[in-house]
Amino acid sequence: MEPQRSAVGIVQEFTNLAPKQVQTITEHQEEATVAPRLATTRTETGVVQLTLTGQTNLLYVIHASTNLMQWTKDAVRTNLTGTVDYTPPPSSSPQRFYRVQVP
Repeated sequence: MEPQRSAVGIVQEFTNLAPKQVQTITEHQEEATVAPRLATTRTETGVVQLTLTGQTNLLYVIHASTNLMQWTKDAVRTNLTGTVDYTPPPSSSPQRFYRVQVP
């Protein structure tokens, strides 16, 4: 679907996304020359671990959502080494989505 402009910026709708897979959506960030990469793993106990890789010395903002419409800031981390590991807090929701932004 083509992005549409609205009063809040550019809006894209994604429907029928399958669970348990990673969707990568990249937006241009003027301060960053390389888009950050977000990878997820799950431990043996079911805990989700996020790994962010990208340009050093940038501030990364991690958001979470249960419906891809409403996003909550989960954490802010500075990428000092090229990799940031983050364990999100537990959620009671059966599905949870994550995104990372470089403000």
